[in-house]
Amino acid sequence: MIAIPQILGCDVAGVVKEADANSKFKVGDRVVGDTAQILKDPWGTYAELCSCKEELLTRIPEGVSFEQAAAMPIAGLTAWQALAPSMPLAGKRVLVHGGAGGIGHFAVQIAKTQGAYVATTCSGRNEEFVTQVLGADLAIDYTKGEKLADVAGEPYDLVVDLVGAEPESWKVLKRSGRMAAVSWDKMVKGKSGFALVATILRRMLRLKMASALRLCPKYDAIQQEFEPDKGLSQLLQLAAEGKVRVHIDRVMGLEQIPEAHEVLEKGGVRGKIVITTSAAS
Repeated sequence: MIAIPQILGCDVAGVVKEADANSKFKVGDRVVGDTAQILKDPWGTYAELCSCKEELLTRIPEGVSFEQAAAMPIAGLTAWQALAPSMPLAGKRVLVHGGAGGIGHFAVQIAKTQGAYVATTCSGRNEEFVTQVLGADLAIDYTKGEKLADVAGEPYDLVVDLVGAEPESWKVLKRSGRMAAVSWDKMVKGKSGFALVATILRRMLRLKMASALRLCPKYDAIQQEFEPDKGLSQLLQLAAEGKVRVHIDRVMGLEQIPEAHEVLEKGGVRGKIVITTSAAS
């Protein structure tokens, strides 16, 4: 269970202040990672100092700022792990639902770096952003209310669902394709507590069973792994090489955390919001 009260936050980027004598890191190293603490203890990363197991950290490469690095861990790991079972992606068709958001803007760019054709759903105001900035081949404006099958074009090898649009996406997925489910937001709207959890579990189990029996394309419910080599290290290298852009919607201070969450809950954030400390600045 999640311990309440707690300091929120799992993503962190900063400078090592203390390390064990036999650690692979030394004082002064620039590091980044996901502490994976939310289910383990109440001490999150919305703080000037935090502790983390060294196996969950990696060095920040030259050319990547603290703010850029801090935007990557959970979003980047999730994006990579959603795509990874379908890699290599060269020549494949990939549909990303929610391509302008934190996870989505990484997923779109990673797929493009591997040579995939990438379509993504977004609001009309983000069409230029996902195509001109992120490099998507097709932007689908979900606010128009059109049926996905009518506007998505040819069937896809992979659908990455970051918004809970899985039910309508099967029609655009190849029989040999793969559904990577990350979010169930649309399907659980209005639900909370046990009802929310039960709805997700029923959906996951039913589709996993159908997939195992080959009654539908392959179905994966993405459960994040937090070790840097599961996608963070790879994404950091792509960013250092200029192949992936980390889009930061805004940078806010520790004292603005409530406001930052309000902004996120309203929706419409492009990329990530980064929290910085006075020490970092």
